[in-house]
Amino acid sequence: MNKILLAGATALSLAFLPAAASAQTIVLTPTQQASYDSWPAPQRTAYDAWTPEIRTYYWTLTPDQQRGWWMLNAEQRQRLYAMTPDQRAAAWTAVMAQVDGQPSTHASPTAHAATTMTQTPSGTIIYSRTETAQALPAAPRAADGNYPPCRGTQTDNCINPREAGLNYGNRPLQHWPGQPASERRGKRR
Repeated sequence: MNKILLAGATALSLAFLPAAASAQTIVLTPTQQASYDSWPAPQRTAYDAWTPEIRTYYWTLTPDQQRGWWMLNAEQRQRLYAMTPDQRAAAWTAVMAQVDGQPSTHASPTAHAATTMTQTPSGTIIYSRTETAQALPAAPRAADGNYPPCRGTQTDNCINPREAGLNYGNRPLQHWPGQPASERRGKRR
């Protein structure tokens, strides 16, 4: 009985083998083949691991999109392929903005951090981050251009009154605060 089941399973697997092999085969044009042959080995291995649908989709991309495609990781490629055409168009806009080093359209106009991706001839992807800080508003100053002295609850954009030569505000300590009182000079016991 086991021999019959084993023979049946083998026959079924051999029957579907040619169909599965033909489904995996994609015929490349001479231009596509030349492009494929110029890729580094890791890139060819990644391409060979894709499903036939994703391989076909790859060849429908523009050259810039193909460059961006290689800068995505495998999971990002799968998610991009699984999107609807409208979602793909929006995703490609964002991907190409990053590839070109442009800030995202969703970033704040005053602060953003852009991650740019570049690929070396060996196929290694290098990520670099460029950050831009938000500009602070100009601090209020007196007419003469100096900061006003701190008073009450105002502790920002002001100067310590004693540093400004005024006779009020916190007094500076005359000793180091970590020194025990018994070791201070001039103190009575």
